[in-house]
Amino acid sequence: MEPVSAVGLASSIITFVEFSFKLVTGALEVYWSVDGTLEENARLERVIGDLNSIVDDLGKKGGGGSRNERAIRDLAVECQADAALLIDLLKSLKVPGRRTLWRSVATQWKALLKKDEIRDLKERLREYRSEIMLNLMLLLR
Repeated sequence: MEPVSAVGLASSIITFVEFSFKLVTGALEVYWSVDGTLEENARLERVIGDLNSIVDDLGKKGGGGSRNERAIRDLAVECQADAALLIDLLKSLKVPGRRTLWRSVATQWKALLKKDEIRDLKERLREYRSEIMLNLMLLLR
């Protein structure tokens, strides 16, 4: 076997082992968890719920106002839409019904497939938070 082929094969094996390890450890975490989800997803769901209640208040304030107030309301509405998407996605990553090891593996598999989508939504919510904070600071100045 050529050295380049051996390195490629070793790299493939390491990648497979790493992926399998993440799948098994995540499935066990889901299986033994209280609510049938990863702890990180449960924490994220709590944070998004808190953020949602804050932007709900910001989005409902009266009409008119300054440019910053309008920007905050618009950002709050957009933030709520993305927060709802993320909450729905996180709820779909819970083990449905009675927890079995197989359902936990299937749920962790789905979570690994949705990892990029979750990361993108989290990043957009961070951007909304930054823009809302900036507009609030400008409004208070």
